[in-house]
Amino acid sequence: MQKNDYFEILFHILAENNLIPQNDDLLLWRTDFQRYFEKAGFDEKIIYEIKSEFGLSMENVFLINSKKSFLLNRYYKSKGGLESIQASVCFTVLGCLLDHLIDMGDSYQKEIAMQKVNWKYCSEYFYRGICKKENSVIDKLFETVGRSVFSYRDIFPKAYNSVIELLEKTAESELFVMSDVCEGFNPENVSNKSVLFSVISTQICVPDCIEESKDVAYSIGKAFAMIDDMCDFYEDMELHQKNMFQILLSEGNMNEYQAVEYMTGQIAENLNLIKRKTDEVIYNFFLSETREWIMSRSELRERVWKTYG
Repeated sequence: MQKNDYFEILFHILAENNLIPQNDDLLLWRTDFQRYFEKAGFDEKIIYEIKSEFGLSMENVFLINSKKSFLLNRYYKSKGGLESIQASVCFTVLGCLLDHLIDMGDSYQKEIAMQKVNWKYCSEYFYRGICKKENSVIDKLFETVGRSVFSYRDIFPKAYNSVIELLEKTAESELFVMSDVCEGFNPENVSNKSVLFSVISTQICVPDCIEESKDVAYSIGKAFAMIDDMCDFYEDMELHQKNMFQILLSEGNMNEYQAVEYMTGQIAENLNLIKRKTDEVIYNFFLSETREWIMSRSELRERVWKTYG
């Protein structure tokens, strides 16, 4: 299928499932995010350090996830304080940063990211709560997250053990998705790369409520992983990276239309689970975030503007 035809199908099926941004979303979705960022106690220098070292702006990732972490922490009445919220946000920023460097960075940046995502390198931050190993903003983020997670060992042991187990799986999945090896192909490894980042972030945020938040955490991860893989389908093919949408086409005996329809239905189902298990505020937040994710693709963004103005 031609790329243009694919995005035309994707746009219409997303629209049918109410997953295309509305006018209010385009104007209002981030208006109060700054106050959550400030409430979390972040120093804006961290944003400039990332930009200075890697040329990337992670401001929106900080702002969006500050609000997300506060909403979840408040909903579950978690005893994890500001440190848990900060660590959760920093973990998501760390994941996005490493993912971008691996996917889009130059050869030097890719090498750095692959080294630091390796469990042998980063595990000490979580097993020992050490200070940063190197003078890099990546290690600064690892230090913030690692110290918080390490403190859970005695305070929230169930959360500590769960996070450590998921971190190992995530590191393994990241390296698997980047590899050229096709033998022993396991679709779960592909989905783990994105889904588990979201689950870990939620468990860091609400370390005393991981059982209560488990279904919601996985639904958040699945919804975002699916919209990401559909939006980046052609990009991932060009980069020779494994993708859940590709799995449906190659192993699910589906054509592009059927695969988009199936995955969009799964996104809606996971968002509805979030709605049933939390409240309207959290549901609307993740619905808006799913819609906003769609705007990251110029092929979809142009269609939204053309259709809705």
